[in-house]
Amino acid sequence: MTNPFSGDYAGVAYDTDQFVLSSTAVPVTTGGAVLTDAGSGDKCCAVIVSTSKALRYTIDGVTTPTALVGMPVPDDATFIVVGFANVAALQLIRQVADSTIDVTFLRS
Repeated sequence: MTNPFSGDYAGVAYDTDQFVLSSTAVPVTTGGAVLTDAGSGDKCCAVIVSTSKALRYTIDGVTTPTALVGMPVPDDATFIVVGFANVAALQLIRQVADSTIDVTFLRS
């Protein structure tokens, strides 16, 4: 996995969450995480692990993901969303069956 905090700064985890995705799209903060950038702006990311079933997500702040719309993520995959605005706009939904995800939020 590529480190989104390479170069002159390193990311520090400030919150971790786990929740189940079902048939309704939800924001990445569904599990109770408080999304803060602490002045870091775009130097923020969320590392998401789909620990069971496939899911879909959007980050444009306009499109609501569905089982057929959004970026697909396969079973047992890890992906990273970089940039505070993208993380804040992130919405997720299961693709077929309920899916448990783990999320770690980082900022520089």
